[in-house]
Amino acid sequence: AAVVAREDQPGTTRLVAYVVADTSAQARDEAAEQDQLSEWRDLYDSVYTTAPRTAFGENFASWHSSYDGEPIPLPQMREWRDTTVDRIRALRPRRVLEIGVGTGLLLAGLAPECEEYWGTDFSPSVIEELRRHVDADPVLASRVRLQTRPAHDFAGLPVGHFDTVVVNSVVQYFPSAGYLEQVVDHAVRVLAPGGALFVGDVRNPRLLRTFTSAVQTARAEDPTDTAAVRRAVEQSLVLEKELLVDPEYFTALTHHIPDLAGTDIQLKRGTAQNELTRYRYDATLYKTGITPHPLTDAPTRPW
Repeated sequence: AAVVAREDQPGTTRLVAYVVADTSAQARDEAAEQDQLSEWRDLYDSVYTTAPRTAFGENFASWHSSYDGEPIPLPQMREWRDTTVDRIRALRPRRVLEIGVGTGLLLAGLAPECEEYWGTDFSPSVIEELRRHVDADPVLASRVRLQTRPAHDFAGLPVGHFDTVVVNSVVQYFPSAGYLEQVVDHAVRVLAPGGALFVGDVRNPRLLRTFTSAVQTARAEDPTDTAAVRRAVEQSLVLEKELLVDPEYFTALTHHIPDLAGTDIQLKRGTAQNELTRYRYDATLYKTGITPHPLTDAPTRPW
């Protein structure tokens, strides 16, 4: 920060302060980050220990609509899962590390096609339930490794080993952008040259006000009371706890992490009109070892 005396008009002097955000890793409040991670872990342990058992790859517990609090319809969740699996499958994964493996929604579809599939999650109860499914299938049991660890913990993971690292629908629970960059940096290290880091289902801050307005309008007793809706929107924005990431953040990472060759930002696929397809996106980051294809000359369409 700096303060200077500036005379904008003759005889009128003002004190002007200039402030620049401290984005260094040292500026992160690691104690607060751990508290936030613990809150999310306790929440998910509670959700998944009380959820009814389902078929493997079909456990969509905790996926509720922000508009009415009801579970998102099963066909829509299956479409969300299948389009995500297809997008990762297009990367031709053989040795996969999935951070935040959850109930195995992606693992169930991808692991049978891979040589190795490592899955980590910060919830012990989730890993315990997932291990029960994996051990019941000899094919999966021979190629899947499961570990309980937070997203930033890469201790003991083989460096330069995986061709694909998946972080899907997890980033919103990270405590800060600095934490996210730490995870990306470690993920790139365990990638083999030319490997891909798939960061999926990311919430877009550019659309936050639009999304929040739609949610509060749907929840309002009287949607025509615009003043009340507006107050609810502003309050919701202030209370937002999840991490939203601008797509340009991932593009900028190529200038901060030397081993990144390029980034591909894509809209979520799907025919369902819900908060997952409207307000989220996927980012794929590629490690050096491939030749990136610039899209500066690609056709553009208004959206």
